[in-house]
Amino acid sequence: MICSHVTVPVMIHLKLHELPAKHVLKRWTRDARDIIPPEYLRYQKDHGPLKYSSR
Repeated sequence: MICSHVTVPVMIHLKLHELPAKHVLKRWTRDARDIIPPEYLRYQKDHGPLKYSSR
C-alpha cells in the first residue's frame, strides 16, 4: 500500500495526473462487483430486492 503522504509530492514532481494502474487494487474500482462475496450481494444498491423462496 502506497502512502498518500509520499505519493502526492512524487506525483506532483513527476507531473502525473493519475495513479498508475498497477497501484490501484481491483476492489477499489467499479469492476470489483464481480468479486463480491455471495453473502454481501444483498447490499448492492444497483440490484432490485432479493427474491426469497417460500418454503
